[in-house]
Amino acid sequence: RLGPPDYFRFMTLSTERAFPSNTASVFQLSDVRGYSSSPTARYRDLIEWTEGRELKNKAYINRPDSQIYRLLGGAYILFPIEAWMNPVLYDTVAVTGPRMTLFKRKDALPRAFLVHDIVQVQTKSEMQRALTDPSFNPARTVFLQGLVETPPPAAPATGRESVVVTSYESDRVQIQVKATAPGLLVLADAFYPGWKARLNGESVEILPANWGLRGIAVDAGDHEIEFVYRPWWLVPGLITMLFGLLAAGAAVFRKPRLTPVPAGG
Repeated sequence: RLGPPDYFRFMTLSTERAFPSNTASVFQLSDVRGYSSSPTARYRDLIEWTEGRELKNKAYINRPDSQIYRLLGGAYILFPIEAWMNPVLYDTVAVTGPRMTLFKRKDALPRAFLVHDIVQVQTKSEMQRALTDPSFNPARTVFLQGLVETPPPAAPATGRESVVVTSYESDRVQIQVKATAPGLLVLADAFYPGWKARLNGESVEILPANWGLRGIAVDAGDHEIEFVYRPWWLVPGLITMLFGLLAAGAAVFRKPRLTPVPAGG
């Protein structure tokens, strides 16, 4: 039985492309994901950089010790029972079948967390080298790509901080942050067009954290952060649908016109 605070993360790293439909209920997890659910090319890049090869629709891994899996919050890993897993990083949770074992990564990061060391890189190749460097620690450093003109201010934390995901839905995420110094809130969900963010009710820019994730610059203090999915095509699409419904309704309720029949016809 896996409950809070563990239920936020579960990642399949087995040879199956998709989970059985009852996986979430069996393990009492709200977030069940595998490679097949990666929604953007950037998110997929993170995995491919870790693997050092193209996925080509494969759902297995060969480097479960990578810091990128820690960054993505892959706390639970379903893997062949005969596979060797580093006991320093992983605990065996349960044998789930004839050939599969459920492992838990001890240092997996939560879905959202604060980072106070912000480093800017200019190119994709520089980003790749930075994220795959053995010294990379995603709990301490976040990389921003070159399209960010000026990195936000950051300073070391001066006390205890907290990040709490208070609500998580497919199109809305709400987070409470208590920061002791300026830094970057990292949400380990895909950086994707259509997402908007508000900080204490004010619109703010979502920064591409570590190439494929979402980042929000915060100052010291208490903050309410909200991510909302509002793609540009949503309003025109709704308007078009409304006109279509009105036109259909008018056609249904329009009185038929009677055409006179000529005498003797």
